[in-house]
Amino acid sequence: MRLNDVWLNVNKEIGFYTKETFETIPDGPGVYAWFYPLRIITKDPYQFIQEVNLILNYDSSVNGKPSKKKLVEFKWETIDLDLGINFKEPNLGNFLGIWQKAAESEAKFDQLRRIIMKASILMPPLYVGKTVQLRRRCLEHVNGNSDFNKRYSSFAGKNKIKFDRVEDLLFVCIKTIEETKGESQTDIEDLEDLVEAIMKNLSKPIYSEK
Repeated sequence: MRLNDVWLNVNKEIGFYTKETFETIPDGPGVYAWFYPLRIITKDPYQFIQEVNLILNYDSSVNGKPSKKKLVEFKWETIDLDLGINFKEPNLGNFLGIWQKAAESEAKFDQLRRIIMKASILMPPLYVGKTVQLRRRCLEHVNGNSDFNKRYSSFAGKNKIKFDRVEDLLFVCIKTIEETKGESQTDIEDLEDLVEAIMKNLSKPIYSEK
């Protein structure tokens, strides 16, 4: 079997779910991620971009905006550094006119909103995890029984984000191992733990702990 054959039936193994469809998430083991849906609800593109950037400007190690204080000592001097990470002001340049033209037409603006919404899965994930029961784990996050819920809800609430609850987010999951002959449950769980660790290191989910 060629490795690229993985993509032939991947649509049967991956699912995208919102609060309207959480109950249809399959049972069984898998890896999953939460994404912030790119909902355009304003005619101001800068307001939209700034809100998404604010959601992404979080550090789980400090439970807020990324910042560090550090003393750097030289031979005769000590420098006190107070550093923070912020996104630059958005600049659409000539594309602003295209946005404004689309906003004048209800049909064109709806098309733009739908395209951007689909592009949500191209954004960095907010959280990545693995579980033996995908639907149950999703609902645990939604109902507040997880550290991810506390981190996201707290930060989004403090910053007056309109969609400040986990149930407003996009849940994406991929089935992992279903039936494997000759392997113990421990071996299967170890493999899934490894997949989760690799994905966290690669995708650097913003609201996951390192």
